Amino acid sequence: MPPLSLVDTLDEMYQVSAQHQSPVHKELMRGLHVKVFLRPSGRRELIAWRNGDTPPSGTEMEILADDAGFIQGVYRSYELPSNPDASAYRIVESFSGKVCEHQWGMQVHVDDRRHYGEANVCRKCQASWKCLFPRKGSGKASWYYNGKKRRESAVRLLMKRGPVPDKPLLDTDPDLAALQQMGEDIKRRHAQPTLAAEQEPAAPQTTARERERIAKRAVEMERQQREDALKGRLIGHLLCIALRHALIDPWFGQGFVIAVRRKYLQDSTLPDLLEEVSGRWFQSNIRRALPYVLLVCRWRHATRALPLSATPGRARRPRSKKTRGSAA
Repeated sequence: MPPLSLVDTLDEMYQVSAQHQSPVHKELMRGLHVKVFLRPSGRRELIAWRNGDTPPSGTEMEILADDAGFIQGVYRSYELPSNPDASAYRIVESFSGKVCEHQWGMQVHVDDRRHYGEANVCRKCQASWKCLFPRKGSGKASWYYNGKKRRESAVRLLMKRGPVPDKPLLDTDPDLAALQQMGEDIKRRHAQPTLAAEQEPAAPQTTARERERIAKRAVEMERQQREDALKGRLIGHLLCIALRHALIDPWFGQGFVIAVRRKYLQDSTLPDLLEEVSGRWFQSNIRRALPYVLLVCRWRHATRALPLSATPGRARRPRSKKTRGSAA
């Protein structure tokens, strides 16, 4: 059985502390002692020390705080009653903001000039995480939560329960704001269809009912046409990004990859497309995809101006050097 990681070890210690309502002590590698305690209020505490004059380092304390599930842990020197000579530190939680039990949306692919990876945004609080790999170098992944670089173990814990961002991730773009407002109206109509027409008293005459039914059908058809037009516009924007990926990455240029992406967009509902377009990934990639789209649109006109074959110029005969004769 493989050994437990530090995250699993500390989590198991906190579970035992919650069951017995008492601190749990354990010695880790390199003589590092750890004692954890989970209070009835849910507040976590951790004490780390070494026997002798060698105290735990700052890096070790940061790793312990991250793997123990502290959102913003601070550590201070602490005197152990049982061992006053030991150099001990105590970690407590200092975060007092809002915390969200995340519900992540659709995971998207991140691709730029220097990095590639994956990212996601919470549906409830707009918190974000991303994992980026460099295109050059060692290939070690970098993890970010709400734009701040964190350790992988810390980000994976914050993906379950983490702080709410201070500012929304969506940029203040008037076109995007109007598109988002339209998407919210459409989602509201799909979720809670209006019953005003059904609650109105029925008309006494049959002709009035027919007119009402025809008017309702016309309104429904007009709404469906607007939604179809909006869906086609969103699919076109997303295909522009797919075109850029196909031009810069051979994997995305394969036929089956393009076919799968087009089928997914065609089968997606309008609320799903609006959710994908309203993310920060779309805003950053649509600007990069625009030059590629313009280049493809103008390629036919640019190739018309090029000659089919080069016209060779008239070759000149090399000048012969004249030699002077020697005087007699």
